[in-house]
Amino acid sequence: MSLWEPEKLQRLVALHEQWGDQDAQGYHVTAMSEDLAFRRAVSEELRQSFAPAIEKLLVDYETYTAVLVLKEADGDSIVHAHQDGTCSDEDERPAVVAWFPATPLDQESGYLRGLWGSHRYVPGIRSTPPTPPPFLDVRDELLLEEMPPIELGLGQALLFDSRLVHGSEPNRSGRRRVAGYLRFHPIGATGRHYWWDTEANVVRGYAVDQEFFLTHVWNRGPEQPSFTTFEPVEPQQMSIAQLRRLRRRSRLRPVRRDRPADQQVP
Repeated sequence: MSLWEPEKLQRLVALHEQWGDQDAQGYHVTAMSEDLAFRRAVSEELRQSFAPAIEKLLVDYETYTAVLVLKEADGDSIVHAHQDGTCSDEDERPAVVAWFPATPLDQESGYLRGLWGSHRYVPGIRSTPPTPPPFLDVRDELLLEEMPPIELGLGQALLFDSRLVHGSEPNRSGRRRVAGYLRFHPIGATGRHYWWDTEANVVRGYAVDQEFFLTHVWNRGPEQPSFTTFEPVEPQQMSIAQLRRLRRRSRLRPVRRDRPADQQVP
């Protein structure tokens, strides 16, 4: 949907050119920047200039996180088929993501691609770093053959369920690709962060607030008590044919999203 004048997006490009990490390579997100002041400046610009237009379209949702996602022009920027991490209790209502280009988007720069309906049939908690998903073995084929490209013009945004499987091809355009990413949670929802402690092979769940996502160092576990701990279950890998059957089934009768008992959120 079209939400704002394209000229407005130049603020985001200028903000990154003035302050961002110009030596970064491949795909990177401002939420992982070590410059906390830059993280906050990006969040404030997105919240003030872009979030209000989207909040008007959502019922009882509010802006939770706001970042830039960037693909450098080095060709090493593929984003494999994946689901974003769980940032709230999704048992009642899911989070909503708004994604929009701030620089021209085309086949060379890497269209966003989505596996439609996958939020209904690929359930579960998504941690950081991510535990293996059930489509890991076919993620490359999945991205190119089952996930259609989404063409968006400047001034347009795509809204989707935060559990949707999505990804994009490398940026081969010769210029940096800049996009905005806003995440909206149900008003009053408790923030969550799930950390996979790979040494102990356990996932720890933490109750967090918005400030956490502006200050957390992403390559380590949070320094606070966890409210739940469980061992990750190695999922049975699905074939493309199985994923197609689940997609067809979900259109007729959504699959139940029940979690294993040890993953229930208290």
